Amino acid sequence: MENGKQIEITTPDVAVQFGLGSALTGDELTNLWIETTKPEHCNLACSYCYASGGERQEGSLTQEQWMKALEQASAVGITSIGIPGAGEPFLPVAKERTMAILEKCKDLGIYTTLFTTGEFIDQDLADRLYELPVEIMLKGNSILPDVQNSFVSDPATGRIITGYGEKRNAALELLVETGFNDPQRCQDKFQRQSRMGLVTSVMTDNIPKDQEAPITPTQVREFVEKMREYQGQGLTGAYISALSELSNAKFDSTSNYQEAAFLQSFARTNNIIFDVDSVLKRGRGATCCLSPEDQRMKDKFNEIKTIDKDVFGLDWGVNTTYVGVACERPRRHLYINFKGDIRPCIGATGVDLGNIAETSLEEAWESPEMKIIREKKYVGKCAEQCANYVETDKRTGSPLCNSCLGRSTEELTNKTLLDKGCVQTIGCWNYRDKK
Repeated sequence: MENGKQIEITTPDVAVQFGLGSALTGDELTNLWIETTKPEHCNLACSYCYASGGERQEGSLTQEQWMKALEQASAVGITSIGIPGAGEPFLPVAKERTMAILEKCKDLGIYTTLFTTGEFIDQDLADRLYELPVEIMLKGNSILPDVQNSFVSDPATGRIITGYGEKRNAALELLVETGFNDPQRCQDKFQRQSRMGLVTSVMTDNIPKDQEAPITPTQVREFVEKMREYQGQGLTGAYISALSELSNAKFDSTSNYQEAAFLQSFARTNNIIFDVDSVLKRGRGATCCLSPEDQRMKDKFNEIKTIDKDVFGLDWGVNTTYVGVACERPRRHLYINFKGDIRPCIGATGVDLGNIAETSLEEAWESPEMKIIREKKYVGKCAEQCANYVETDKRTGSPLCNSCLGRSTEELTNKTLLDKGCVQTIGCWNYRDKK
């Protein structure tokens, strides 16, 4: 092709978030993410939270305003929404609104991807959710309860969370029992391979690299066999018992750098969406100390890629957004925060496209700033020097990487977009010289 060679990358035939990995047929607005819960309404204290969950912030849309926004979304052709973890959607103070929004989406024919801590999911809620067009993305930094608890605590502010890891594991087991990972039932009901996922970033609390040995395909195969041996203990019980038999792994700190490969294997063997990325430098994520240095991130994602190929027969191109597929949301997506402010995506907080109370989705989509992004008028290291930006997946025609607006750009604001007429990119840990 004109700006780079076209190479064969097999998109994994495994569960991914709704809409990811599908071929682009244009740049129509088809997906919307909405922060329906105020960030302060959160039961956890994650030090890496992009939304600064648990901290009081002023202003929010009413339920009626969200309903009108959804009606508008349906009218312009949006077929799927995401409800990210900016606050816990099933916290008692937020649950009624969340369920009303999910019911509204069902009536409008909109499929929902919902992110949750899982702590408040009981059998009644699981049964209600099962009948709705929704997939449940559970916080999944670790299956080990104590390690998971450390990830959602913040010693700096005195908030130490206990008991959450066990509750999340119980929710995971409950969703499986209800059928959210049953491929046939998911296909029959909503044409999905899976309707549940584990969500995490790769993180470590600065453990020296020589204390975190690479995980090999052989270890993963042994781990999967061990999980089968312990299957009578339930999914999470089998995972914990199998992991405890690994002698050279370190799983007793605020780190999932080694555990990531086992979380991947757990997800693959149980038809669970494996949604893993790098920490987004927004909110508390901008100052947290859990992001591995660039080379270690690249090493880990390549390790996960190797395991997928050698153990599970899946091949894909590494990028900084998702395992298995590249994020192409800026070409089909808008984001509305809890105040109603419209943004290009979750990472592009410096670009103001108006407020949904006054600006229509169509107006935001057709704005000069959004047109620059949609038309990929990008310059700089990603656009001009990186092979991942120009090489494409032959199956979908999409680039191996689209240069993440939240991770690979600088000074992304209305002013810089309009003054320069382009997005300035700076590269990332996965940079690959196209020469």
